Formats: sequence, structure tokens, C-alpha cells
Amino acid sequence: MESDIGMLWGAGRIADAINFLGGIIALWVAARFASVAVEKDANIFAKIIITIFGFCVVLTNLAFYGGRLWIWVGAARYVQALKYSGVSLSPHATSYLESFGGLADPSLLDKPIAILLNLSVLALIIGILWFQPKPQE
Repeated sequence: MESDIGMLWGAGRIADAINFLGGIIALWVAARFASVAVEKDANIFAKIIITIFGFCVVLTNLAFYGGRLWIWVGAARYVQALKYSGVSLSPHATSYLESFGGLADPSLLDKPIAILLNLSVLALIIGILWFQPKPQE
């Protein structure tokens, strides 16, 4: 049973890696859309659409980061339940439980680097689109 929890945890970590890479690419695409829109002197409708896209990318990334935290805490809770059922745990599972067991529901505010990364990209997108200085003629 302990190995099943470990395999599910590992599968979750693979999904986390894919979500992280996809999120970084999506952030880059949103920022690139903003810079191309400015280069091409896009109309107000295009700027609004790109801004909405940027918000959606940021919110999706934050949801993925929150899900990543739940994988760690959820695995610890399952290992804890396994321990309470009377199963003898391996040293690795015991160490994992000591590190992550008993944690409260995870929050992005515990380590706000994900929030700062995403909000800085959103500020970049909005700044590029809406606050570019007018070119001198």
C-alpha cells in the first residue's frame, strides 16, 4: 500500500512538472502577444483580449501551483492514515511523514514566490499593453 501511495505521488510530480513547463510557456506567450500587439499598434479590442488572456494564464498557473501543494500534503495524509491502520512504515515513509505530516491545508501564501512570479508577469503584460509611452515623431 505504501508503494501505491509513492507511485501516485510520483505520477503527481510528473504532472506538476508538465504543468510548470506549460505554465511558463503560457506566461511567455501572453507576454509575447502583448509585445507584438504594441509593435503592430493593435486596436483596443485586441488589447482587451490579450489582457483577459494574461489574467486567465495567471489564474490557471496559480491553480496548478496550489494543486502541487495538495499532492505533497495529500500523500502525507494517506501515509498517516496507513500508519494509523497499523501498517509498519518504511524509514523513507516515516521521514516523509515527519516532514509533511500534520500540515494544515496548503496555501500559496505560505511560500508566495508563485504569486509573485505570476503577478509580475501580469504587471509586465498590462504595462506593455496599456502604459507604453507614445513614440516621438
